Amino acid sequence: MAFRLSIKGVSGYIYYTDSIKDSGFELQIPDAATSSVPVIVEGYEYVHDAYEAILEAEKNGLITVMRYEQMSEKMREWNIRTIKEEYENAKDHPEYRHFLKGNFPELFTVGCGKAKDRDK
Repeated sequence: MAFRLSIKGVSGYIYYTDSIKDSGFELQIPDAATSSVPVIVEGYEYVHDAYEAILEAEKNGLITVMRYEQMSEKMREWNIRTIKEEYENAKDHPEYRHFLKGNFPELFTVGCGKAKDRDK
């Protein structure tokens, strides 16, 4: 649900280049990269609705989307732990905390992790 709510209706551009000098910065986003020097943009694609584009790419076998229901128990535990860590580390980003609490309210109820700063 958070995935759909985050990107449905969001438009933008996807840029690509033929080569980059890897910055060494780990993005933790599959198939994304950063460059340590300016690069020449070889092309781009405009995406009208990111959610629809991702579903279409999945349908065409270009990407795999793992839904929450398909996750192993270990992966779900990692996901829950990561969301809570993201919340704790976002003290200076109330909009991100609002997003996390709004989309994963079950993780921010009494007895489900740290209660401090819950309503800030």
